[in-house]
Amino acid sequence: MQSVAVRIFAVFLAALAVQGWLWFSYPTTDAELWIGSSRFIAEGMIPGAHTLTPAHPGATIIVLTGILMSFGLPDLASLNLAMTILVSLSITLIVYQCMRLRPR
Repeated sequence: MQSVAVRIFAVFLAALAVQGWLWFSYPTTDAELWIGSSRFIAEGMIPGAHTLTPAHPGATIIVLTGILMSFGLPDLASLNLAMTILVSLSITLIVYQCMRLRPR
């Protein structure tokens, strides 16, 4: 079991390195749209059932970006870091599922 955990962690680190390079090297076309929505989260205005703002399909990205922005990271760096983490986590979970379906 430990070797599986080590391999999965290695996949996460490799994905983090590649995704970090991609997200921080190339401009995001619609970055201002994501950042604009994330500013509400950073300022503590979380949309919910009590507001007129509907749930956003990219809420995972917006919330994580807003949290990073509230810690003082620059707007674009927060978006890039959020995307790096979330895509790397997705890649790692896909690899783990593939390893469980086909161990050898």
